[in-house]
Amino acid sequence: MISATPSCPRGWTSYGGSCYVIIQKYLDWFEGKIACETVGGSLAEIETAGENKFLTDLLNRGKGGFASSAAPTIPRMWIGLYDFIVELDFVWVSTRYEPDVTHWASGEPNNNGDEDCGELEYTGFWNDEDCERKIWTACEMELRHEIYY
Repeated sequence: MISATPSCPRGWTSYGGSCYVIIQKYLDWFEGKIACETVGGSLAEIETAGENKFLTDLLNRGKGGFASSAAPTIPRMWIGLYDFIVELDFVWVSTRYEPDVTHWASGEPNNNGDEDCGELEYTGFWNDEDCERKIWTACEMELRHEIYY
């Protein structure tokens, strides 16, 4: 039996014990969730400041490094947060627990116009957003440990 070094699928990027990919198609939160599941992952769930920075950098590289609030479309992507059960009580989609570490922008979450889903913006801050907004999606999966016989 030979055990290979843990690796990510082609097109995914590793950080910590996970693999990440940004789906660069404009999807609503529900479509993004399904897209992540279709490629073998789930919506990204940010557990540390380092992971938040990593995903922010990945987002900004995907937009060619562009990070300006003057842009007509601000780079942003869905993450696995929602508050469908209790308004303004955001939880992770996989565990239904509140995040241990948060990176909300000033004044967020604010439920401005029925915003129930969480997004990560190019600034590294989180925002609550209308789940039907079409933006990119961050997906995460555990590193794969392949064993060969």
